[in-house]
Amino acid sequence: MRRSLSGFEKAFCLSEPLVPINFSLVACFASKPDETALRLALSRLHERYSMAALRLDHAENGEPFFTDAGVPDFPLWVTEHTPDGDWQQVTARELGKNFDLANGPLIRTVLLKQSANSGADLVLTFHHGIADGMSAFYFLRDLLSLLHDPQADLPVMTQLPDLLGLIPEKAKRSLSLKVQTVGMKSGLWLMRHFPPLERVFPSADRLINGRPPWQHFGLTSCCLTQAQTTRLLSLCKERGTSIHAAICTAWLLARSGTNPGIKNWKRSISSPVNLRGMLNAENTFGMCMSSTVVSVDCNPNRDFWDIAREIKIRINQDIQTGRVYRWTLTMIGLMDSSSGAMRRAIPTFSTQPVHYDFSISNLGKLSLPARNDSLTVDAVYGPIVNTSEQEITVGVSTVCDQLTMTLTYRDFVLDPVEAKKMTEKVVEILGKAAG
Repeated sequence: MRRSLSGFEKAFCLSEPLVPINFSLVACFASKPDETALRLALSRLHERYSMAALRLDHAENGEPFFTDAGVPDFPLWVTEHTPDGDWQQVTARELGKNFDLANGPLIRTVLLKQSANSGADLVLTFHHGIADGMSAFYFLRDLLSLLHDPQADLPVMTQLPDLLGLIPEKAKRSLSLKVQTVGMKSGLWLMRHFPPLERVFPSADRLINGRPPWQHFGLTSCCLTQAQTTRLLSLCKERGTSIHAAICTAWLLARSGTNPGIKNWKRSISSPVNLRGMLNAENTFGMCMSSTVVSVDCNPNRDFWDIAREIKIRINQDIQTGRVYRWTLTMIGLMDSSSGAMRRAIPTFSTQPVHYDFSISNLGKLSLPARNDSLTVDAVYGPIVNTSEQEITVGVSTVCDQLTMTLTYRDFVLDPVEAKKMTEKVVEILGKAAG
């Protein structure tokens, strides 16, 4: 197989210097998976997930393409849990480690064993150019199915459709989209033809305290109980909002609480949106997402549920009007940009400030294979992603009726002590809102 790169892949895979554009999903087990069974399952998934079993090559004219020729199995690294290292430290390291694009593949796994009579954590890391959060969930679901039964029949996995052909025509005709795409292309052209312009931007591979920016990841996580999760979900339905909007509200209020001198209570959330259900493209592996940014007044005198309802309304408005497709259509619009023009895109853009307080990716309520007495999943954390230096992200998953949240940041943007306090404050705010 040989194919050209999409707009997403050009932007995320051709950067110079090569900046890690990765994300992870973590499964925590009550017992240890069998290593031999895990390797066999990964080997079987190699063909099924052909979109990730790839490597980057170049034609004689220098143009890049993806091929599956000679790509090895998805790698598994096994290590022991130590007092100084847990899945958060392992994940931070994986986020900051580039994939070997010349050899592939674009998925790797780490099995982190705990003590002799305890469980294990499985860290799955994906190159974000070829996968999104739901893709990672599908991979985990199929991996668990094969660990439970090596002969299991897996759901049909469809090829990623041509998103441009599925997105409504009204969204494609948006004037603001055309202006945004032209602006992006103009910026790429200027950076390529006027190299001195690059000097006004921070270098993506500069050193901060002796290390590049992608070795400064910080993570902190929290987990609601099953009772808390059920109560929160029930209240959201009762109050006419979504659990995602409630989570966004809690993080915005917690963020405001850490800035006591604040005068402007306007706050913004970026919400990645899974497009599969909207485009009739379920069970596909690849980049099938877009994002929407909404702003709300987070004055502490406002009622929690009023803010949550407003966030839900604003996100739904972006979906109904087609504005939600803007980010994806912009990336698709860059596909015909030259590879040379794209090489400086991510390194330049990754260093720039973002215009929102958090990016909150919520995978929703996920159904994994039925629990196996010998291999029980206690919790799933993620998607854990932070592709822009100035971004603060939150990954949300609900598995086995238990909601988890993982805050990811760079330690030169957010102090780790402040990050921990903010995470604790979010749990407190949700607890108060749920009564």
